Amino acid sequence: MGSAGAVADYAWMALKLAYVGACNPTIKGRIRPAHPILAPRQLKRWSIAVLAIALALFIAGTAASWRKARVSPDRPAPGGNTQFITVQPNVELEVLDFGGTGRPLVLLTGWGATAHAFASFSTQLTKKYHAYGITRRGFGLSSAPTSGYTAERLGDDVVAVLDALKLVRPVLVGCSFGGEELSSVATFHPERISGLIYLDAGYGYALYDQVDGNLTMRIAPIARVVEALLPSALEPTLLAVTAGQRKFTELHVPVLAIFADPHDQGSKNKDPGQRAKAEAQDFERTERQANAFQRQVPSARIVRIPHAAHDIIHSNEADVLNAMNAFIGSLH
Repeated sequence: MGSAGAVADYAWMALKLAYVGACNPTIKGRIRPAHPILAPRQLKRWSIAVLAIALALFIAGTAASWRKARVSPDRPAPGGNTQFITVQPNVELEVLDFGGTGRPLVLLTGWGATAHAFASFSTQLTKKYHAYGITRRGFGLSSAPTSGYTAERLGDDVVAVLDALKLVRPVLVGCSFGGEELSSVATFHPERISGLIYLDAGYGYALYDQVDGNLTMRIAPIARVVEALLPSALEPTLLAVTAGQRKFTELHVPVLAIFADPHDQGSKNKDPGQRAKAEAQDFERTERQANAFQRQVPSARIVRIPHAAHDIIHSNEADVLNAMNAFIGSLH
């Protein structure tokens, strides 16, 4: 996407903040959306939100790079552990084969990352498994088409890679946003996998909390309206992905969900009081989602690692590996 595309995606993040700004004050520490039929006293808040949305669209329209199905001129020639697999006409994904033997594991990255992010972690996995990594469309050396960013399509991309590699019921492992693709494959192609591992990836994009809801899902309808107004070439990738989210509410495959609970706040808040407050709020949010997983996927194994980073494979590699090995060892 380049720096211009990144600016456009940050503009879309401003839209998220605009939505939060239009919400009612927090109730018991939780943000509640304004009533669907706005009362007069709410109009001022929504006026501010509309202005923020307009600003976000202006930035997106002027700063976003024109997106088209492209192949990076820096793409290496296929060979070694790298190949480019066609998942749709004119859409290829970068796939890394990290090597190893045994049960196949397919690694899916967090938002904005590439399969190369698993280079270090994979050296531990290949001692027991055959590990692969996928760079999703729109990032790195994979093609960046103007469409195809719905949860279902991103999951279908993963299945297309499984087909090309002739993998039989691998375990899918997702970091952060990779959880959406895990849930998509489990929902639409459950017979293709033997299990799912969410590495701090089990949030609203992966499982919709049927009790408390999820903010990202409240934003999705707004994203779909905005997406319809923008030419696809000007559309930030984050906007397209947000608009394409689905409410996954159940999973019928073996699941291991690892949560950083609470997340490490050390580098974010130097003040002890502010750090304690942020940690308590983070703990409440994360616990709510971990409990949703336990409630809606009763067979899931839930592992909480206190004070881990969101990039949990690097902050707590040994803990993650122990949990993964125990889970994978239980699979048939």
